[in-house]
Amino acid sequence: MKRRLQILILLSLIPILMGRPILGQESPLERADRAGANPSTPIRKPGQRTIGDPAKQFADPRRWVFIAVVGFLVVGGGRKWLSAKRGRQMADKLAENKATPDEIRSSARHGRLVVQDLFRVMAEGVSAEHRLAATESLVRLWRADELIPEEEKAIVTRSLVVDWQIRRKYPRLLSGQIQIRALFGVPKLVDHELNSWLMEHLRWSYRVTGTRRAADDAWTVCKVAPARVGFEIITDDFPEDGPHRLILHLRLKTHELTDNWELDLPAQSTSFDWDDHLQPGALVTLPDSQRAELWASSIVFMGASGDDASPVFVQLDHQFALRNPVLPALKLPIPCDLAHRMMLEIENVAGRWSASEWIESAQTMIVSDGVLPKIWPEKAFRVSGDESGLTRGGQYRMRVVLEPNPERGWSDPMIRSVWPDSIVSEWVNVDVVRK
Repeated sequence: MKRRLQILILLSLIPILMGRPILGQESPLERADRAGANPSTPIRKPGQRTIGDPAKQFADPRRWVFIAVVGFLVVGGGRKWLSAKRGRQMADKLAENKATPDEIRSSARHGRLVVQDLFRVMAEGVSAEHRLAATESLVRLWRADELIPEEEKAIVTRSLVVDWQIRRKYPRLLSGQIQIRALFGVPKLVDHELNSWLMEHLRWSYRVTGTRRAADDAWTVCKVAPARVGFEIITDDFPEDGPHRLILHLRLKTHELTDNWELDLPAQSTSFDWDDHLQPGALVTLPDSQRAELWASSIVFMGASGDDASPVFVQLDHQFALRNPVLPALKLPIPCDLAHRMMLEIENVAGRWSASEWIESAQTMIVSDGVLPKIWPEKAFRVSGDESGLTRGGQYRMRVVLEPNPERGWSDPMIRSVWPDSIVSEWVNVDVVRK
């Protein structure tokens, strides 16, 4: 852009440098023709030099225009030369692994001079911080439209991260379903605005093979951020010995960019196996009085899940539902891992309702403080009693009971020690309404 501006300025100054009139001014010859030539005016012979007034020569605008043009070219060319020199110096520092993460993040201002070295640092950086800084600098060049589509695809391909949340071995006697999850995508950038821009223009799709389910083998558009996939395997579908391989296929599309493209990323695989000696109850820890006291006061209730303008309902059966029930929450940190069913009890009403499951690892919350709320599901399922127990709407009292379910703890690889006893909350008021 600067070069084009310089060319336009030079073209506009050509008439001035050649002594032509501008802005409607008359040339000396035109004035002479209009006024008539003076016969007594001496005519300069070829090769003869006429010495004029030095003050007039100094005030000649053509001289100042020439000086201005030369100065403009010198300043513009000098700045360009200095910028190129600094870019080459930064490229040398990147090639020698001497650049700090902050210098790597700011290297995007040098444009394409450092693209090749940034790709090398992103793949072979001395630390994860250096590699992330190189990725962020390349994404900044991507946003500035300095890269070609092949380079944009290379950023995603080389920085792709897949985090499988799976155990390598499961008990052979484990019954029911095992939940498996995987987080995937590019690393989260330090610059939140740049990270939001990147997430906004990427659309992920995935499919999983090896689960022995047709639904998992179909392409699914990921609608959450960060991108993740969750699926379940049924133990009875894998009677033979392993290892059993699971393959994650990813597809990426860009939208609302200068160059929109689609890319099939390399498949990401993992495997699991059965252990005949591992028992499903191996995750259960031994109870003790100290942790029992902590669990007794660990369940608290926060504000209502909805309000009068936007009410929230939890369906109990075909007739009744809870209106804006208060949210249950855990006081952090918790004394040990939690893999329990969340049961709902209503005072003076026979039966229980299964609201959801609560699986939390104490290791991931060891430094956390405050409370961790649990969102109510749209429907609670009755697991005991019958519908005749609840016959009218109105004000009731309810409580939450967490029942241990260690087999569900195998779905989270972070679960190591599940509390073996039930955890009961206090009674709170709740509004039951008819549907």
